[in-house]
Amino acid sequence: MNTEEYVKYLKEESNKSKRRRQGNYFLAYSTLLAAVGLSFAASTLGVMGWDEKFTAVVAAIPGFLYLLNSTFRFEARAAWHRWKRRRLERAWQDIEIAKKDVKNVYEGVVSDIATHHNIFPSFGNDRQTLIAAQGD
Repeated sequence: MNTEEYVKYLKEESNKSKRRRQGNYFLAYSTLLAAVGLSFAASTLGVMGWDEKFTAVVAAIPGFLYLLNSTFRFEARAAWHRWKRRRLERAWQDIEIAKKDVKNVYEGVVSDIATHHNIFPSFGNDRQTLIAAQGD
């Protein structure tokens, strides 16, 4: 792979991380807003005397949304993709602007991504470990 192809690859991967970050932020905040809205709706339905079963179903949805958000860790995933995008951007800028050696830049990217891949927000990682490991 020559220098131009590698820079093109870095830019494409950077854009993928940007889209994934945006998608995860959207999911994180839309589930939060939906939970707040549905909680308010359930309170209103209870006060207005609507059917108790329907009100109970509406009242249960915010808890499910919170569980979904905390299980899939959308906001932490967005932060991880933000870090990855910044690292990839720095790599192609090092090649194009600073005129650094492609081999050295490649080795640095591979090392950094491998290290941070281990802290990708998944079901087993706790939030404080992820925050402490971000560092950058």
